[in-house]
Amino acid sequence: MVFSILPDWIDPPTSWKHRAFGHSKRVLKNAFLLFLLFTLVALIYPYAIILSGAFLGYVSHLAFDWTTPAGLPD
Repeated sequence: MVFSILPDWIDPPTSWKHRAFGHSKRVLKNAFLLFLLFTLVALIYPYAIILSGAFLGYVSHLAFDWTTPAGLPD
């Protein structure tokens, strides 16, 4: 749950269009790739599922922000 609010800690909401680097599509892509990586690593090392869940929280926040009118910056 902590990682799902991390983008708003990185880019504090100062206005309705507050999205910067922490909310960018580049970060979304990299966080999703890390989610997939740690999910695969969790097959060997079960504790890696914790990091997988952390990145899933971050990705879900950005995915829901992407659906708003402001969207995500490049």
